[in-house]
Amino acid sequence: MSVLQRPLARLRNLNFPRDLHDLMILRKAPTERLQMETVALWCEALSARMRGGDTLARAVAETPCGHGLAAHLDPLRLRIQRGMDLVTACSTLLNETERTATDRNLNTSPIYWRETLGLIRVCALGGAETARTLDKVARNLRVKEAVAQEVRAQTASARLSAGLLTALPAVAVVATVLISPSSARMYANPVGLWCLAASLILNAAGWIWIRSLLRSVES
Repeated sequence: MSVLQRPLARLRNLNFPRDLHDLMILRKAPTERLQMETVALWCEALSARMRGGDTLARAVAETPCGHGLAAHLDPLRLRIQRGMDLVTACSTLLNETERTATDRNLNTSPIYWRETLGLIRVCALGGAETARTLDKVARNLRVKEAVAQEVRAQTASARLSAGLLTALPAVAVVATVLISPSSARMYANPVGLWCLAASLILNAAGWIWIRSLLRSVES
């Protein structure tokens, strides 16, 4: 075989549609927020299939899931379909999600999904009480979702107050200029412009501070 024929033979052996499809699945970023209830329902479906006699790897690969979970689950299923065992597939996916969150400063996979993957990996290693463990995971996720909803309800008034306090100074300035056009002269000199810039900076700083407090409470 000549030097030119060898690269051509390698190209003919490649399966471009399958390889491109696999790459798109592995690199596809989730486009919507993953709900805890979606993960809980999937864990319950896994548990039901385990009680029906399926192996954990087969249940993970074939159990239907909600639309929001598909983007997170497809890379794991692809690795299983390509012959990787469930423990290695979970470990690889967990390492990739952690590295993605660190490198890009993004949390593309929620922590409760990574915890679920870790528990599935432990179940695959141990192999005992898998169905009962998955049921407990589903119950814990629903408890966390209930607590998160309660926290969001309790902080709703604080979020509304933060929005009003942030928008009120700007509305007051615009209303003053519209009611009394002569008051716009104060912004035509350097002192007025510096005061306006300082108020905007302080207003933005207060908004960021309040949002950080609310995020710390909600998390």
